[in-house]
Amino acid sequence: MEGNILKDMKHLLTEQSFSSTVVHFSVSSPLPDPLVKTLVKARILEIENGLKSKKQ
Repeated sequence: MEGNILKDMKHLLTEQSFSSTVVHFSVSSPLPDPLVKTLVKARILEIENGLKSKKQ
């Protein structure tokens, strides 16, 4: 992930530690499904926007 996604969503990551590109979690404390869906959607948008800008 690019650093902006996690930085912009740090308010959602209150129970996890993270760096600029990685969310740290354990098997005993997995990420909630809604959080995973939100992060994946944000990353997909980031990729799509990056591809659009490269085509222009």
